[in-house]
Amino acid sequence: MTERWAEIIKCMTPEELDCFLYDAYNLGMFHQKGPFYPSDEEGKREFLEGVAEMMATFIINHAEKIKYIYKKI
Repeated sequence: MTERWAEIIKCMTPEELDCFLYDAYNLGMFHQKGPFYPSDEEGKREFLEGVAEMMATFIINHAEKIKYIYKKI
């Protein structure tokens, strides 16, 4: 592993990395749910609300680490 990538990985504890990967996986699952937008308006609204909620969770949990990593790269 290059020193650059090692420095990024070292900025998280194993627990933080686990949480980061878990939240990223959950956010990515919205992409796996079939058609990006359901055809009915209610389904579309629920889908987008779920995406917004997961985006907010991801940002709340990881914004500081992402800023730190951004500065490193």
